[in-house]
Amino acid sequence: MGTPLEAAFGKLAAPSAFCAARLGTSRPHLGGRNSRRGAALGQGRAARVDVQHRARWIRLETRPASDYHSVDTMTSGTIHEASFDRWTPALMEQLVGLRSRYPRAYDRLWRDERLLRYVHWLKVRSHPDFNFIGSWLDVDIKAEIELWSYAERQGLDEEDVIETVRSKLEERFGFDLAYATTLATDLGLASAGLPIWNELTGSLLPHSLGQLKIVSAADFETRSPGMGVGYSYRPEEGSARADLYIYSDGESDLGNGTGDPRVLTRFASEWNDLQSHFQPSNAKVPMVQGPMVENVRDLMDREFDFFSVLFSAPSATDDVMSCLSITAFCNAFLKVRFTFPAIDLESESVPDTLRELIETFNTDVAGFCCHFSGRCR
Repeated sequence: MGTPLEAAFGKLAAPSAFCAARLGTSRPHLGGRNSRRGAALGQGRAARVDVQHRARWIRLETRPASDYHSVDTMTSGTIHEASFDRWTPALMEQLVGLRSRYPRAYDRLWRDERLLRYVHWLKVRSHPDFNFIGSWLDVDIKAEIELWSYAERQGLDEEDVIETVRSKLEERFGFDLAYATTLATDLGLASAGLPIWNELTGSLLPHSLGQLKIVSAADFETRSPGMGVGYSYRPEEGSARADLYIYSDGESDLGNGTGDPRVLTRFASEWNDLQSHFQPSNAKVPMVQGPMVENVRDLMDREFDFFSVLFSAPSATDDVMSCLSITAFCNAFLKVRFTFPAIDLESESVPDTLRELIETFNTDVAGFCCHFSGRCR
């Protein structure tokens, strides 16, 4: 018996044939070094791209993946500010143990503070010098230990903890969450090239994904409930484009990744809709590679799975290739459409500029997904 993906679409394309012999990447739009079979890019080229991309992550330092949390809103991507020499391991171990007793409260409050921190930055263009939840400096770790210890001593349940700590957060930052949400979800932020908060998932869309910069956001929710918000990314030069859509379509508790059967159902529906769109204007079905289950990998080697299909079809002005990818992200659907000029799939030669465009985009998409999905409950 085949996999659920095979049952929905028939026999899958062989990833090795598609990836290694053609695009040279194991994932259509999210491939290369950051996927499981990324060796197809070639070790030398992959290393060069990786070094170039890491230059933008200059403040990246090492600590457990579960504790990555600081978003740099002034530069692209997620920047991690802590290192092992900035906290006492025994204190962190104690803190992690206390947090584990209130997992849902920690998740909600961590997101609340990320929102408040971003709005603080929007107002004063500097980061706060403290971290209330998700601490990494000893002084903040000790304060957070006392917070969770107090909750335990008082016998507070998770809802009580959320209510109590939220009020402390709002007092510390000097504005409330309702105000912060209104400001951080303003569509004008994307038009100004700034990060923008997604309320449905409690995540901050970065101002860039690789070489593509955010240029606009569109609210589909008010027009069609369940359709969420779309975010458009474009390069400074060239015709490539990427659009991310975060929406619920009336569903909930989807988790993360491709595990929930509703994600495959949604993927099949989206792909059928795309085929219907192209059929009236084209004599033949667009060339297709996939569908397949693939993963993206960020700079810390954390992975995130997507359902994907790559296809090509004439656009209004020129032939293009496009990849449709869908996954569950923080209990909602995340759809990514990444489109670029058509290339010869029968050729093993793919321009270095295109490889790098794909590579850096992939890495930042993976970083965004892994960073915020780790605390979805």
